[in-house]
Amino acid sequence: MAWTRTAMAIAAVGSAILKRNVPLGVAVLAMSPLIWVSGRLPGKGSIARPRRLFLITVAIVAVALAALVVAFLAPGPHHTR
Repeated sequence: MAWTRTAMAIAAVGSAILKRNVPLGVAVLAMSPLIWVSGRLPGKGSIARPRRLFLITVAIVAVALAALVVAFLAPGPHHTR
């Protein structure tokens, strides 16, 4: 259940980014199913699970940083008169 919520949250962030930056939004949306699948894979050994969790954490931080960059660097609304 937690992996489903995480993947849905990443997909929601990806769709919000998609409105401002299409290539970055598509990349974030593509990460969503990968995070879901990697969280549901069975672990093989005691080292596999921590490494997988670390990679998922890195992916989530990358999505958060991408959203931050888009929020600060995207042009604001254009007001015309």
